[in-house]
Amino acid sequence: MVLVKLKEELARRSQLIKKAEVFSLDYVPREIYERPEIQSIRKSILSFLRFKLPQNVLLIGPSGTGKTLSVLKYRDEIRQDFPGFEVRYINCREAYTSYRVISRLARIPMRGISLDEAFQQFFQQQKAHLLLILDEVDKLRDHEILYAFSRAQEIASHFPYAISLFLISNNPRWSEGLDSSIASSLRLVSEVFGTYNAEELGTILAYRVREGLYEGVCPEELIRYIAGRTVKDAYADTRVAILTLLRSGLRAETERKEAIALEDVEEEFERAHKDLEVENLQKLNLTPFLILYAASQSPKKSAPQIYAHYQAISREVLNRDPVKYVQFHNNLAYLQSQNLVQLWKTKVANYYVTEIRVTVPLTSLKAEFERRDKAQQL
Repeated sequence: MVLVKLKEELARRSQLIKKAEVFSLDYVPREIYERPEIQSIRKSILSFLRFKLPQNVLLIGPSGTGKTLSVLKYRDEIRQDFPGFEVRYINCREAYTSYRVISRLARIPMRGISLDEAFQQFFQQQKAHLLLILDEVDKLRDHEILYAFSRAQEIASHFPYAISLFLISNNPRWSEGLDSSIASSLRLVSEVFGTYNAEELGTILAYRVREGLYEGVCPEELIRYIAGRTVKDAYADTRVAILTLLRSGLRAETERKEAIALEDVEEEFERAHKDLEVENLQKLNLTPFLILYAASQSPKKSAPQIYAHYQAISREVLNRDPVKYVQFHNNLAYLQSQNLVQLWKTKVANYYVTEIRVTVPLTSLKAEFERRDKAQQL
């Protein structure tokens, strides 16, 4: 077989994929599905633009439900049409302390000055009203920036600009852990994002197909199949569906097919689902990961029995104090929101017990446990 030169191969126009970046999980498409929560967010942004008063909003819900996209949708429009406003996006997985966040917002060194001094420098430098999006806000190790920004006019005298915070979290109970003074200052309005149904997800995928693929490349019945399979087998995680579309297109393109076929989707769906499953495990903080691991290892499935198993792992294996039972239950709720466990009530005698079923493969959990142990993250 004679191999065509790379240069010649790249010069050949793609027959299937028009814009590959459309299928990036960070891409903001031209068309997005207008779920009711987006209308509420739009009203909050309009109030901020009109009255220049802080609008602090908490967006909560499982991964792949459009929380981040619903805010980023308006970023370019605000930057273009409202010169007196600034929009900044920061992921708290990367900037996990208030100091790291403030250093990204302003020209502040990563060390050498106190946090209070860093805040003062930011307030002096800031020359516009600020809409700040903090994604994965539950990864913040301290909440000083939330307090400072919610009381900017008190902390920085004569600071003339308003700051609105849009906080995004997968943890439905994150705000319960806020100090009462911070919660009182923020006065958060919560928007809860539920999972999509197959019809909604099909609409979302159709938007991406129109923008990213050539006409006729992905038939409507295949879009419906991907949507239905994602709802059934991947808890309606939009990321799995979008990644499946991209990889199916690349596979068909490589094999020089005229359109994406069902076998392409079947093969790539499993890979996309597994890859994002591993990514979700890697993103878990230590405590929820250990609880999930304990649940997978425990021979008994009731919450008290799994809690006892988790305590043993924390103390005997890691020499670490376990969290209290109330915090254990909060972490279970978070794991449920991530579709990593299923919880249900079972009647025992005259009372009900919470039963727990892990929904990720044991092999993936063991591999992640070993990875963290090797990297000394346990």
